[in-house]
Amino acid sequence: MIKIVSYIKKLLFAPLFLTALFITLNLFLSFTKSTDFIFSLDLSTFYQLLGLITAILITALFFVTFCVLAQSLELVIPVIFISGLIPFLQLPIPQALVFAIILFIFLLLNYLNIKKTLTDYLDFKPSKLFSPQIKQLAGFLIILLLVNFYITINTQIKLKGFEIPSSLIDTALKFTPQTNLPVEGIKNQKITQFPTITPEQLELLKKNPELLKQYGIDPSILSNIPSPKPSDKTTVPENQSTELLKPLIKTQLQKMIDPYLNYLPLLLTLLLLLTLNSFLSLLGLFVPIFVWIIFYILEATKFITFTTETRQVKKLVI
Repeated sequence: MIKIVSYIKKLLFAPLFLTALFITLNLFLSFTKSTDFIFSLDLSTFYQLLGLITAILITALFFVTFCVLAQSLELVIPVIFISGLIPFLQLPIPQALVFAIILFIFLLLNYLNIKKTLTDYLDFKPSKLFSPQIKQLAGFLIILLLVNFYITINTQIKLKGFEIPSSLIDTALKFTPQTNLPVEGIKNQKITQFPTITPEQLELLKKNPELLKQYGIDPSILSNIPSPKPSDKTTVPENQSTELLKPLIKTQLQKMIDPYLNYLPLLLTLLLLLTLNSFLSLLGLFVPIFVWIIFYILEATKFITFTTETRQVKKLVI
């Protein structure tokens, strides 16, 4: 009976780790459906990335705590093996196999590092002893997720190509200074206050839709802009004239990116790596606090106890 209770204590954090790993992978898969979030400045994207990093840190926290309590390779190996089955529930088989192999290696290396820490420490201070291992494992998990991200995005770009997200164009227009842009086919006419146009220019564009086609703009977009009155000397509202310029800017940017499509998946992966590492550095500051809280609760509830022992220390004498 005592042995069974001991096993239950040692395995307590194993299901918590497996559940957190499943949630983490599920959260990350939502980012592989589109690359628009990389260029987005919305708060919703910020919260999603924050949630993902939080899930990664919780996963690492639960695994390290499990290893500290288990202290046995016979218990750790089966749990690592089970964690390798989780990707097969959510990923295609080739990707799941790569994910499982790399995950097994990362978790095993992390356990061996923890095992060495448990052998060498002189005073049990969990925040100081295990916070580095938690952050290290979180970094490993980020790399693992990004390997899957690269494979997925690379496949998507090869099959469907890459389209610049509209959110990036909107951001570019917001931060673009006002300039004088000539309108092809209209003599002595310029868009003098970017991104607005005059009623005369708009009327001429409606009569000559081929001018828009030259820049890849659908002429049907003009139907959403009401025809100006001859006496109206004001400019077309900014939001409406911007709709004419967005396709033009998007076409030009697309032409610039197309020759480098083969390098785009790597570039997007590096951008995401930089973003996630920034969040990890920020939230990693709170890891020692949560480690201390967990072990304080475990000690206060008598779930774990401590003994004092004397060790021989080798010192240099000259």
